[in-house]
Amino acid sequence: MRRVVAVLGVLLILAGVKLYEVRLSDCGFAGEESVYADSLRYDFFGDEVSAWEAIENLDGKVLWSEQLDCDVTVLYAYSPRIYDSVTLQSRRVNLMVAVSNGQVHIGSPLLEGSY
Repeated sequence: MRRVVAVLGVLLILAGVKLYEVRLSDCGFAGEESVYADSLRYDFFGDEVSAWEAIENLDGKVLWSEQLDCDVTVLYAYSPRIYDSVTLQSRRVNLMVAVSNGQVHIGSPLLEGSY
């Protein structure tokens, strides 16, 4: 019986069946979720430490970051628990997080709208 379950599990994974996908609201902070045509967005009050913690809570790993002139920090990350992704700088990205003015904005696969 165990072999049957194991084989079935492998076949589902090979077929690309989604077994578990994390939601942006699973980041551990109370906030507001928005849906755009090609992405999801989640906004909450916090700082850069909160942003890193939220990415960790989504099982993500920060790939790189950039500091914009307008006092905005942007983090690009990848989580194996989020299925949609884009390729930027030859890397798969599915979390884009901006921190500005005491707010954290998470987008998946990219952040849409102003931040």
